[in-house]
Amino acid sequence: MLVMLLTISSAQEPLWLGRGATEDVMNLNVGARSPGYVPAFGTSGFAAPASPQVMALSTSAMVHQAESLLSEMKRERDEILSIYNLTRKMAVYASENASIARSMAESAEMNARRAETSAYECRVALNETESVRSEILSIYNLTRKMAVYASENASIARSMAESAEMNARRAETSAYEFRMAINTSS
Repeated sequence: MLVMLLTISSAQEPLWLGRGATEDVMNLNVGARSPGYVPAFGTSGFAAPASPQVMALSTSAMVHQAESLLSEMKRERDEILSIYNLTRKMAVYASENASIARSMAESAEMNARRAETSAYECRVALNETESVRSEILSIYNLTRKMAVYASENASIARSMAESAEMNARRAETSAYEFRMAINTSS
């Protein structure tokens, strides 16, 4: 009676632990999920597996499983090492690119300074050119005025030369007439 009350009060079915051989082990995870198992819930809500599955502890199976795990771990290690080597190469590449970028930035900064200096020199040269252009323009205007003045003076000089030539002819004619008058009076 006590045994019956004990199973009813705990609401558990008895667990079958296998044949009890030394190479068998109980795997409760597989037993709890065995197909076709319909749990019988007791009053406390706990449902124990009907019969746990046993797994043989064979040394050859364990060695095979260890070898497969070891080969998988080696594959994972090789993959991680290849990612690590790739990361190292990328870090070296990034470092080289950073140094190249740094030297390019320094070069760009130096070129910017040179461009700024050249722009300043161009502004100075432009100001000087503008000054020279103004001087050349004033000289050109002065030359044009002088050309007009020279043209006017040339026409005056021409008319003065013509007048002088005419006066010279008159003087020559007067001298001729005067000699003639002297010759006739003598």
